Order: sequence, then C-alpha cells, then structure tokens
Amino acid sequence: MSAFVKFDGIDGSSTRKGFEKWVPVECVSQAVSRPCNAGSSGVARYTSTAACSDVSISGKLDCATPMLLGCMCSGKLIKKVEIAFCQSIGDDEDTVFYKVKLENVLVSGVSVNGMNDGTPSMSCSLNFTKAEWTFTKFTEDGKNDGNVDAKWDIEKGTK
Repeated sequence: MSAFVKFDGIDGSSTRKGFEKWVPVECVSQAVSRPCNAGSSGVARYTSTAACSDVSISGKLDCATPMLLGCMCSGKLIKKVEIAFCQSIGDDEDTVFYKVKLENVLVSGVSVNGMNDGTPSMSCSLNFTKAEWTFTKFTEDGKNDGNVDAKWDIEKGTK
C-alpha cells in the first residue's frame, strides 16, 4: 500500500505517475469518537456530538515540510487537502481505494526527526472543519464496484 497527500498551494516531492507534486507518506491516522453516557436503569443513554481528531500524517522529510512549518507558525489556512490510499489492483499499482478530503485545514503541529544513519522524517497534524471519506469497492477481477462515502461538517454538526 502507498499513500499520498495533496496540499492546496503546496507542492510535494512525489514524481509517481498520477501523484506528481503530492507528498508521499508512510502513515496516516485519524480517530472519530462520540462520547456516550451509558445511563442508569430507567434513564436514557446520552450522547454528545462527534469529536474528530486531527489527521496525523508521517513520512520522509519532503520539500513540502518547510511550507507546512510556515503554515503552522503563521496559522495560514489551507483550503483543501486530499489524502489518497493506493493499492495494486490488476495492472495498476496505484489504484486509489480510499480517499479523504479535508477542507479549511490548519496545520496544528509539525515535527522533524533526524537520525545519524537514515533519512530524516516528518510528522504533521491537520485540523479541519469539513471531511469527506470515500472507499471504492473493487470486484475480484479489479473492476470498480462503486463507492461508499460519508462526510461531516464539524462546525455545523451535519453531513
């Protein structure tokens, strides 16, 4: 599996066909939760609003890293961010099977780590107000079998 991130207005170092100028990443994580009170006997369960954590990405140091550091320090808003998860399907080694689109993104943290004998790495946290998640299904012979998607507007608390 491979993953790439495209930042609106920031070029990354990928030269991979279809993902030119995206940022190649090795890890992407996000958590979404809805705190619930289990209630007691005879009392209805209470749920609060959904809580979307920042999306965290990490990978090798990239030409986009200084720009991400600058956005983090200045608080500059990045209008859109796309994250594409790819896998080999049929003859295509970079078929997108899961895509995340974020809007109104603030870089909430950047960390750069270097080692004596390896390529420096970076990790970055992305705070956002809107998200859309799309999973593309494929048949056993590699044909597109439709999408499953969801979206959420954090500010409005709606789809």
